[in-house]
Amino acid sequence: MKILGLCGSPIKKGNAYVYLEKALEPIQGTGPEIEIVELAKKKIEDCVHCNWCLKNKDVKKICAQNDDGEEILHKIKSCDILVAASPAYYGRMTGRMASIFDRTRPFIFSPAHRGAMKDKLGVALTVGWGRNSGVETTLLSIVYSFMVLEMLPVSCHDGGALFGAAGISNPLLVRREKNDHHAIEADLPGILAAQGVIKRAVDLSGRIKR
Repeated sequence: MKILGLCGSPIKKGNAYVYLEKALEPIQGTGPEIEIVELAKKKIEDCVHCNWCLKNKDVKKICAQNDDGEEILHKIKSCDILVAASPAYYGRMTGRMASIFDRTRPFIFSPAHRGAMKDKLGVALTVGWGRNSGVETTLLSIVYSFMVLEMLPVSCHDGGALFGAAGISNPLLVRREKNDHHAIEADLPGILAAQGVIKRAVDLSGRIKR
């Protein structure tokens, strides 16, 4: 079982990354192959709708563009569970996360890659600055992308977020030092929610494989 954690934050090793790490922590060393990819500092162009992928029959090449997105697309294609973690930006996933999801168009239309993500599991994670900072709509923006790819979004009602899991980096809305990128570590309920939805995804994936 391959699990790919995709961190959409523009900040390396920031709150979204820490949240993703904490979510995957309990299953480390239990069998699944786990990899985390940060989109920060990666060169990922937007989909330019050139339609090259609609005719592509080369299984070694997914997108016409030659940037960091190509390698990430191959990692996405090969995983069984995709865990997408993004900070809540304007109540939605970040632009760089949206760009990589837009680039998954070949998994819908390309003769060489069509259906690559169908029936695979998707877990949405987000970190909001405050308690009402758009976490639900951010999770939904990720879930919508899973559904376009015909993936199966995983939820865990006990975690408190209906569409994945959400953490809060500043529940009291007090001003903090601008470089405090690990405040999410204090949100134990949020971390437990993320771990719960990951455990459920692993369980479901095992059932599907059996």
